[in-house]
Amino acid sequence: MKVGDLVKWRKEDLEDPDSGKGLLIEIRMAGPAGEYGVMWDFLKGKVGWQREWEIEVINESNSN
Repeated sequence: MKVGDLVKWRKEDLEDPDSGKGLLIEIRMAGPAGEYGVMWDFLKGKVGWQREWEIEVINESNSN
């Protein structure tokens, strides 16, 4: 995972129009897995902090 990737909650169904999607905007090293700052579509511009095992990439960023 890298900044700029489009992510979703792991185990969310992408076919469900109510499933949460977000943009990965920051990665912080914290403990064994780190914390991933995601600007979720349902948080109205606020950032939620998740662990790597809670989210998965649905569209990779083209940035290096």
